[in-house]
Amino acid sequence: MLWLGWKLARAAHLAQANEHRLNVSFWQGVGLQFFNIKAWMLALTLTLTAGWVVNAARRPASNPGERLSIVCAIMAAFAFSSNFVYALVGSLLREWLAQGRRLLWFNRVFALVLWPRRAGCWPYEAAGNLEIKGQWPPTAG
Repeated sequence: MLWLGWKLARAAHLAQANEHRLNVSFWQGVGLQFFNIKAWMLALTLTLTAGWVVNAARRPASNPGERLSIVCAIMAAFAFSSNFVYALVGSLLREWLAQGRRLLWFNRVFALVLWPRRAGCWPYEAAGNLEIKGQWPPTAG
């Protein structure tokens, strides 16, 4: 992570994408969703929400179809809106960062955010205390 932060702090130019690599078929796009963190978070949320869909106050729900449609509508709205906002912000930021030395300073700020975050995790990793057992971060003693 420190190496990544260092590389980020020194990056002063926007990367150019290879046009050939951007040509993704439908099935390749479906396969890429297994690497999409938003898809995993959606799956986790749906899994956790399944209890609400089939149970109401610890009894079988009388309207699981209605509850499922509510969950699906919320998830669809989130999926479309989050992807739209992500693409819009990325497009606007790309234009803004292309001017002058903005990209270099933007990257330096985010590298400074990354380094202390990484340094703060190291003692817990070294001690093997990254498991969540009640309280995070673990208390001394």
